[in-house]
Amino acid sequence: ASQRRRRKRLLASSLAPMRSGLRRLAVPAALTAAATTALGAGRLVASQSGHVAAASAEADASPAIDADSAAASPSGERRAPPAWVAHRHPSILIKYFDARGVMEVSRLALALGGVAFAETRWPLDVSKMEDGLAVAAPEYCAAVDSGELDANLGRGPVVVVGGETVLAQSKAIERFFARMLGLMGEDELSAAAVDAFTEHVRDLKEKYQRARGAGGAERERALADFYGQTLPDFLQQLEKTVAPGGHVVGGHLSLADVTLYQTFTDYFDDPAKAAAAMLGCPRLLAAFDAVESHPRVKQYMAGRKQTRL
Repeated sequence: ASQRRRRKRLLASSLAPMRSGLRRLAVPAALTAAATTALGAGRLVASQSGHVAAASAEADASPAIDADSAAASPSGERRAPPAWVAHRHPSILIKYFDARGVMEVSRLALALGGVAFAETRWPLDVSKMEDGLAVAAPEYCAAVDSGELDANLGRGPVVVVGGETVLAQSKAIERFFARMLGLMGEDELSAAAVDAFTEHVRDLKEKYQRARGAGGAERERALADFYGQTLPDFLQQLEKTVAPGGHVVGGHLSLADVTLYQTFTDYFDDPAKAAAAMLGCPRLLAAFDAVESHPRVKQYMAGRKQTRL
């Protein structure tokens, strides 16, 4: 009982978890090796810039932030809450390339939560990369020179929260949004399980990039080994970490489910082979389907901008 009370106190400022149903999807995403590396480091993108609003029709139904809880420090000391806590959600401006890249998990989490966000997308002409970023991505370079990206060491992405706070590092941004939206589990232990699963997926991506980065005929053999053995074996191990009941952790949607969904929707060059490797993993499939079938995710996927990267 005392442990439950401690957990409740830890959850005082968290948001209610979200629920959903089941289904399935796989969408191809062809990336060049150079673009993959550069997107991860925050150096690339594809076509059109400006501010693009992306809001869910159900945004008003998303959970609110508790201003009183947000105003208390871990030690119990009261402090003035940030300006955005007075609102249902903070204003969110994503600054990144005109690409899915490392920000798509965050976009999906926001869409799932019904939270509106705006974007500044920097174009990149991949055909001019040999001439340098100043030629291929002049708007990005201007943002670097202006200091807009200082919080992320002169790289993208950054996220401006409430018009004043700048967040950096794509994984830190994902976890910030997950906590804000109640997608980090029900307590600290389940949050650790969510974290662990997303790190497992990161390990999987690294294995894929090693195979993809091989040269010449070796690349073809490495990718065949990846899809034929490495990926199925890895997923069988990953399946053992997933709870029964349709979600990766516990009985609710979390960042772990969103990460799984985005990886198998966007990340692999051959999504059919990647999907085939998951067929023997019913728990992973159920978690994937729980995200894919959510009405807000359906709406976002139907309307999201189609980009090369």
